Amino acid sequence: MSNKQGFSVVEVVVVLAVLVILGALGYTAYTNLVVNNADTSSTATPTPSPVVIKTTDDLDKISEELDSISLEDTESSEKFEEAASSF
Repeated sequence: MSNKQGFSVVEVVVVLAVLVILGALGYTAYTNLVVNNADTSSTATPTPSPVVIKTTDDLDKISEELDSISLEDTESSEKFEEAASSF
């Protein structure tokens, strides 16, 4: 009986060849993915933002008007509706 330990040169070369082939396929797939995503992102149409940006002066004015309105009587609720509809 012979006491063989380790791998033969042929086995190591086969494993390295398989790793190189898998690496080449992975690199090619990755570069194609990056190129295709770059192409589609530049042609995508941006959607407008639904957020309306107001200045802090407008927000201060709104909060002052809303603070001065009491909802307990009908006159104040009418003022509230008018103030809310103006903004």
